[in-house]
Amino acid sequence: MSVCKVIKKLPCPPHKKLKLCRRRKKKKKTGNSFLKQLRRLRQQIARITRVYQSRINRLSAEISRLTDFTNQIRNDVNILQAQVSALATAPGIRDVLLARLNTSIVVETDAGAISGTLIEVGTDYVAILEPTGAIVLVPLTDINTFV
Repeated sequence: MSVCKVIKKLPCPPHKKLKLCRRRKKKKKTGNSFLKQLRRLRQQIARITRVYQSRINRLSAEISRLTDFTNQIRNDVNILQAQVSALATAPGIRDVLLARLNTSIVVETDAGAISGTLIEVGTDYVAILEPTGAIVLVPLTDINTFV
């Protein structure tokens, strides 16, 4: 005879019987565990979304900063290209002036006319020896006309 059967046969009020051998009933799995998993997954998705949104915001700010920096560099390059193109017109003048080296010349600039002997042609300037003995350096970009 098992202990459970003996206990059941003892004269005791039902509310005082010992619960030594009662088997626990398995709880039916309700939808709670599924709902808990679903809730947990939603929380994880929300957390991951916040993390990635934060990263996206930081990267977006960095892209904006780099775009501004690139635009500034592009502007600087455009300015430098304009300066170089202004100098690039000088080689045509330079070649003509090289052929006139050590000859008498009159150069017109915004500041006025300079006359004398062309004694040097540099990469971006000419040197003219005036009759007074003064040497005048004139940037090629400042020359309007010459004869």
